[in-house]
Amino acid sequence: MKIINKFITGILCACCMLTALSPCCSRVSASTRMPENIRVSVIGGNEGTVRALNAGYDNNIYISLRDTAVLLAGTQRQINLDINSGFARIITDEAYSDELDHSGFTEEQLKQVPGGDPGSTALFVNDDERRYYTFILDIGGAYDCFISPADLAMILDIEMECDENGNIAIDPSRGFTINPARMESFDYFDGFNTVVVGDATTGEVFYGYNYEQPFPIASTTKLMTYLLTMDAITSGKIGMDDKVVISQRAADISSSSDGFVAMSAGWEIPVSELILGALLPSSNECALALGEYVGGSEEAFVNMMNEKASELGLKTAIFHNPNGLPIYSETVIPAKTQNKMSGYDMFRMCAHILNTYPQIKDITALKTARMDTLKKDLKNTNGLLYNIPEVNGLKTGTTDRSGACLITSLTVSASDGPHDLLVVALGAENSQARIQVSELMARYGMKVLKGEAARISYSMTENNENKEEKVTSESIVRLVVDHALRK
Repeated sequence: MKIINKFITGILCACCMLTALSPCCSRVSASTRMPENIRVSVIGGNEGTVRALNAGYDNNIYISLRDTAVLLAGTQRQINLDINSGFARIITDEAYSDELDHSGFTEEQLKQVPGGDPGSTALFVNDDERRYYTFILDIGGAYDCFISPADLAMILDIEMECDENGNIAIDPSRGFTINPARMESFDYFDGFNTVVVGDATTGEVFYGYNYEQPFPIASTTKLMTYLLTMDAITSGKIGMDDKVVISQRAADISSSSDGFVAMSAGWEIPVSELILGALLPSSNECALALGEYVGGSEEAFVNMMNEKASELGLKTAIFHNPNGLPIYSETVIPAKTQNKMSGYDMFRMCAHILNTYPQIKDITALKTARMDTLKKDLKNTNGLLYNIPEVNGLKTGTTDRSGACLITSLTVSASDGPHDLLVVALGAENSQARIQVSELMARYGMKVLKGEAARISYSMTENNENKEEKVTSESIVRLVVDHALRK
């Protein structure tokens, strides 16, 4: 049985077994949700049946929060819940009880195939908003929230694993950890172009997948635009309070489907506000306006971008514009070109930015901001700001060709002081996948910096002799969360 389901099934290995082991789970299409029941036991606690849904694809499992909360009652990770039609709230360290039936889906319910995919329903942990994809459904007259086991494991910092019969075991006494090398061995990263995690402070890469091949980088391009803008400010060429006259070209982008911040030609906007617009909502017109102002023209600025890449030793970097939009060539059969860079070069560029202009984190850590000149409120597109307190940046990006991209920075306290951790994730299928892999790699990197996990100094794709055989349900006990870094 093929076990690759692009993003979440690489982590939810137990879910990979359910098709083969559960009679109620048949192959489903990408537009359906298939209900099923999973047997779950809590070490030192309860055992019972948990309702689950295959979301979008078979084996892409989302489990019932209510059923799981019942089994966790009285343990070190017990939770209470507040769920209605609009949001779900997880209250930690508080017992849960209700008079609802928690014996799983009935035979009739198992025959139902409701349509739809998981959405960004409002989810709170205590009073803090989180950005995870969930379902909220009315089950038997009460609302229930269905969540990915990997996401729940990260939220509760809890270990989950699965035996050869597809039964999930939860150990509330052990925390969540991750092993990216074993994730790669069962093809979790097939859903991405490249993934890199490492220490920006020292330049050490802890793990890299496909990290040497260049890929389209979309709006993460704007980090280079920020770098050159800060170089110009530092050298005294321009000032943060300088007023930039908006060109017709920038105004045209603003009024197009690629526009984010409404502006007209001739308007004057401070450099500082254009930086906010470029980095938070990923305004293409703000990035172009910065490029034109710093370079004198877009063409001159692009030359500066490529020269800076060469100066930094970024051998795979190719820039065509300051914002990352695709460019069509002026030919009868037009070519569509995009800015490109390898995952490793992106890591190196972002490490340089963090070490040279650490104040970028003061901007990219903002969930919201305001361009006073335009009386425009801005929202940061980086969902990980809500999931991990240490996250302070850096940039999202998406085009059809690049996929969903996210560069994540975190400041982590280590034994020798604070370090800037970087995660590069390029080419995810969607924003849901880019958030999950970035959070998984960020949590792995944090444990490495704290001495709680081992560094993996190679990509298994670069060393096939070390790559494990394809994991199958017949060959290995699968883990819901790959919890042990076995040395």
